[in-house]
Amino acid sequence: MATKVKVVSTETIKPSSPTPPHLRNFNFCLLDQLAPPFYVPVVLFYSAPDEKAAPDSASVSGNLKTSLAQVLSLFYPLGGRVKGNASIDCNDEGALYLEAKAHFELSKVLSYTETAQLQQFLPFSPYKVSTNNEDQVIVGDQANFFDCGGIKIGICISHKIANGASVSAFLNAWSAIANNGIDGEASLITPFLKAFELFQPKDINFKIPSRVISREKLSTKRFCFDCDG
Repeated sequence: MATKVKVVSTETIKPSSPTPPHLRNFNFCLLDQLAPPFYVPVVLFYSAPDEKAAPDSASVSGNLKTSLAQVLSLFYPLGGRVKGNASIDCNDEGALYLEAKAHFELSKVLSYTETAQLQQFLPFSPYKVSTNNEDQVIVGDQANFFDCGGIKIGICISHKIANGASVSAFLNAWSAIANNGIDGEASLITPFLKAFELFQPKDINFKIPSRVISREKLSTKRFCFDCDG
């Protein structure tokens, strides 16, 4: 049985509120300047508690888009565009959002032996390098809806602005807003906003490599754990 995913819609989600003028320019810290220009990919799995009571995909997608717009207003650099290797123009151009249909069971994905097959659940290849940063989104999301009612969300966030802690904070904030609304935003953590104070940028010439990762030397391992273990 083929396990192909079909994208049914593509749109841009802009922040729910505009970025204030004094925050429109977000300077990179030194670590951001040295970071390779690829994306951090994350794939999240959500099985339906009951196939008969599976949530309507239209309502789920609507909630994802609304909450994404709200979290982008808090993590405001993620809704902008990279300017060279120095800063982000927080112009509220927004994030890429794709909706896709997977006409097979979510459980079938867990039997994949080739992790490369998971890339079809991402909005784009995370390791594709472009020299024209101004046209590239900083965040891309793809919501994949399965026949069984399960959902898989694939996210790519630019490594020029986010590390593991930042990605986790963004996903936790997005999840909290999707479930509980925008209330309680003061408790949300945005660690990447403090890096500039700790690692001052420098005037350096950093050439974007034509290839970030050599696939010939790339090794991926998968670990499966028994739920009773």
